[in-house]
Amino acid sequence: MLMSFQRTDIVLNEKIIVFALYDYASLCILQSEVHRAWTVTLSSTLEMRLQYTPSRCFETFPFPALTPEHRRKLENISEAFHLTRAQMQRERGLGLTKLWNLVLDPANTDEDIVMLRGLKADMDRAVLKAYGWPEVEASDGKEIVRRLRRLNAARARREQGR
Repeated sequence: MLMSFQRTDIVLNEKIIVFALYDYASLCILQSEVHRAWTVTLSSTLEMRLQYTPSRCFETFPFPALTPEHRRKLENISEAFHLTRAQMQRERGLGLTKLWNLVLDPANTDEDIVMLRGLKADMDRAVLKAYGWPEVEASDGKEIVRRLRRLNAARARREQGR
């Protein structure tokens, strides 16, 4: 999934999902492997592509309870990632998808691509730390989803106890 901030005065394709979020911390969490693992588990597919369904993937996603320190860290990393990515798009004349395909290609060792991969890894580690799970690998989708489900269940129990 690729996410970016968009101006409010443009018309987007009907397949584009819009989140009314304004901060880099939220964007960081949604762009992370944590949210991706949740999405892969809960999404349906169309042909071979995931169909992101906000009611299943976004509304049920347990965001971390951020401390001010974690919020600042996520904001800083996410802003650096998104500004770097936007600059690379301009310099290379590429859209999000084509640029991201270069990032996902392990054979691509261009310096700027490697740097963007590093920023993405930094975002993933910061998000896992915000959840209190620094020992979990960003690639361990099953463990991430297991922990997210436990977090949702604990929050539901607290809500019922009120």
